[in-house]
Amino acid sequence: MTKKRVLIAITNRSSYNKVKTVIANLPEHIEPELLLGGSVYLYQYGDVGKIIEDDFPDIKKWKVSMMVEGDTNTKMPMSVGVGCLGISTILDNNKYDLIVTVADRFETLATATAASYTNIPLAHIQGGEISGTIDDKVRNAITQLADYHFPATYDAADRVANMKMQDMERIWSFGCPSMDIMISNPIVKRIYTNRAQGYFSYNHFEGMLWKELIPVLSGSINRHGVGPDIDFSKKYIIIMMHPDTTGDTVNDEHMAVVMEALNNFGCQKIIFWNNIDPGGNIIAKNWRMSQHDFWKDKTKYIRHVTADVFGALMINAEMIVGNSSAGIREATFFGTPSVSIGERQKGRDHGINVRYSSFSYSELMHCMEASQSMIIIPNDMYGFGNAGKKIADKVGDIVYERLVG
Repeated sequence: MTKKRVLIAITNRSSYNKVKTVIANLPEHIEPELLLGGSVYLYQYGDVGKIIEDDFPDIKKWKVSMMVEGDTNTKMPMSVGVGCLGISTILDNNKYDLIVTVADRFETLATATAASYTNIPLAHIQGGEISGTIDDKVRNAITQLADYHFPATYDAADRVANMKMQDMERIWSFGCPSMDIMISNPIVKRIYTNRAQGYFSYNHFEGMLWKELIPVLSGSINRHGVGPDIDFSKKYIIIMMHPDTTGDTVNDEHMAVVMEALNNFGCQKIIFWNNIDPGGNIIAKNWRMSQHDFWKDKTKYIRHVTADVFGALMINAEMIVGNSSAGIREATFFGTPSVSIGERQKGRDHGINVRYSSFSYSELMHCMEASQSMIIIPNDMYGFGNAGKKIADKVGDIVYERLVG
C-alpha cells in the first residue's frame, strides 16, 4: 500500500504534548510530517523543537517562522497572517491527505485557515472546550473549519456536535493525549493507579513509590532553572501564570496580590515561566524582580520540563496555583488540588479539585488554605492515559477510508 502523507502542526510545548503519542502510534500506511512553528524554537518558551528533533529524528520537519515580536494584542493577528503565508507555501508544494492541528491558540488558526483554503481535510484535537479568553472564538472557528474532531471530554464532544451537526459521525472523544505522557513514568503510573483505586499518600505502598520518585524529580528539576534546590521530601506547590488577552488582564497589581499570597502561604514553590501571549512581559518582569531576597521559602524558576517529568511533579504537588490549563486538565486527571485565578480558564470542564479565585488577596488565601492537604480521587474526565493511541488509530482509519473511497 502506498503510504499516505499526514502533516501534524505543532506550535508550542503544549501542543507537542498533545500529539507526541499520536505521532508515535500512527499505523504503518501513514507517513507523518511535522509542521513546526509558533514558539517551538524560541529559547525562553522551552525550545521544544530540540526535544522534537531528538524524539523523532527520522520524520520530515517543516519550520515556519511566524511569530511577530511585540507585547500587544496586534501581534496575534499579525502572526496568524505571517503563518498563513509560510504554511500555504508548504501546502502548495506538497500533497497531503490530512492535516492535524491542536487546540485553540492563535497560531493554530493559521494552520486551519491554510488547510481549508487549499482543500486539505483537517482533523482538530481538543475542540469544544470553554475558557475565558479569545481562545473560545479561535477554538470554535477551527471547529467550523475542521472535518474531523477529537474533543477531549464528552461535554466538549456535545458542544462540537451542536456546532457541526453535519459532522456527527466524525466526532470521537478519546480523552486528552497529554495524559498519556503524564503517566508514562512507571512509578507515576503506579501512584496514579493506586490513587484511582481510592488509596492515598498515607498508604504505605504509595509512600514507598514516592521515595523512588524523589531522586527522579531532584535530578530533573534541580539541575534546571534559577533558584535553590527544592527538597522533594517536603511539600511544594506549582505556580503557572499566563496573560489573559481579553478578560481580567494580568497586570502589576494582580501580580503583587498573587506574590503576596504565595509568599505568606508557607511552602516551597516551583514557578514556571509564562507563555508567549501578549502581556507576558508584565508577568516575567514581576518574576524577575522577585528572584532575589523576596520569597520566605525555597523558590525555583523553570522555563520548561518534559511532560513525563511534569507528570511526576504534578502528581504529588501540594497544589497548583495560577491560570494555566494544566491546573484544569492535568490537575483534574491526577486529583491534584488546584486554584485557578481570574477568568482565563473560566468555564473549562474540571473536577472537584479545582477552586476559582479572583485577584483578591483574602479570596486567594482562602482558596489555597482550603485546598491544602485535600485528598481527591483522580478524575477520568480527560481520559485514561491512552488517548494518543486511539486518535492515531482513527487517523489511520480516516486516511485509509479516503484512500479506498
